[in-house]
Amino acid sequence: MFKNLKLIFSPKNKDIRKRIGFTLMGLLIFAFGTTIPVPGTEGAISNLGLWELYNAIGGGALKKLFNICFRCYALYFR
Repeated sequence: MFKNLKLIFSPKNKDIRKRIGFTLMGLLIFAFGTTIPVPGTEGAISNLGLWELYNAIGGGALKKLFNICFRCYALYFR
């Protein structure tokens, strides 16, 4: 395993290093961007729990996912 990991950082594999670097930079920018608060929303999301916050960020997609899961559960176990 370490031999393969060492081969990734060899001078021959510039393309792989560029791709890994690009991916890590994208993740870093995303992590930095999620910490910046949006002006005017401090009161709107200050008292939300973790799942409510995920739902607010996702535009309600989490709530829709739970509705689908509960409907499938109800159909399967009735």
